[in-house]
Amino acid sequence: MIARPVPKVLAGRRRMWLPVLILSLGLVRVVAARAQVKVEAWYYLGDVDDNARAGQPIHATVEAGRHVALTLRGEGGVTYTGDVSSAARKMLKDTLAAHFNGLDGRLIHAGPLTQATDNFGVEVWAKAETDDGFHCVVRNGGRGGFAIVRNGEAYQGYYPGVGFIGWSGDIPAGQWVHLALVRDNGKTTFYVDGRPRGRSDRAPSAPGAQEPFTIGAQVGPEPGFFRGAIDEVRLFTFEPGRFSVKDLLLHHQAH
Repeated sequence: MIARPVPKVLAGRRRMWLPVLILSLGLVRVVAARAQVKVEAWYYLGDVDDNARAGQPIHATVEAGRHVALTLRGEGGVTYTGDVSSAARKMLKDTLAAHFNGLDGRLIHAGPLTQATDNFGVEVWAKAETDDGFHCVVRNGGRGGFAIVRNGEAYQGYYPGVGFIGWSGDIPAGQWVHLALVRDNGKTTFYVDGRPRGRSDRAPSAPGAQEPFTIGAQVGPEPGFFRGAIDEVRLFTFEPGRFSVKDLLLHHQAH
């Protein structure tokens, strides 16, 4: 176990080589880390933000490693909530998530967090409050890149200009679910609660340097504002063929 001051510990998690002890605002996380993935960005959406409390607006949220350049700016109706997934609470000692009002709320970074088109993954916990329409959960890029979306009562992976990947089946409003989109060695898999729910050989295009990373909505004439809660957003990369479903946060354990 490694125990260090918070900023160094969190920064050390990015490569995920060893079990790590995380202490922040009374939060204790010991994550059984794996060596297979390199974490490019991880947003707890509250648990390491200074003075974060349920019900407060999110003006900015920091990346878990305290990398200032990766801070997300809050826009519109985004607030902290104590309503978190029971799985995230158990696995990661999670206490806060972000709630989006479905009207104008989103978190945004001016550029993409990765320009990878292969050997990458994005994962998130989400709980929608609506069963209709098209809504963005998380998106890396604009014309290029990748996303996870809510489409009616289902969730899907999405490559802009290419098409949808996978289908979760109907997941009613009010239900937390873990979602992941992973492309490994030319094959994309969409995971729902750790189970594959669709695969594709189709590849995304790389996002431009000025295309944003967003949570809760995309940028453009049809933003697809998400109404509900989103938590534990993580982007990662890895060497070809090295990804395992056990690398997902759903299978990590905090004590």
